[in-house]
Amino acid sequence: AVKRIEDVRVLRQVQFPEDAGPMAHPVRPDSYEEINNFYTVTVYEKGAEVVRMYQTLLGRDGFRKGMDLY
Repeated sequence: AVKRIEDVRVLRQVQFPEDAGPMAHPVRPDSYEEINNFYTVTVYEKGAEVVRMYQTLLGRDGFRKGMDLY
């Protein structure tokens, strides 16, 4: 639990300001110039949070079923 609190604190300090700035972009952009520019810290941080939210909303069993179908 303490690790998760620290993760959220860092997310709020680093990611939120980036999301409010000119470099903000969605986890899955409509297009990209070069694949090297696609995998930013934003993609990894937001992607992990999205997956965590799915697991929380669907529960462990529902999440597992969804991942198995994927």
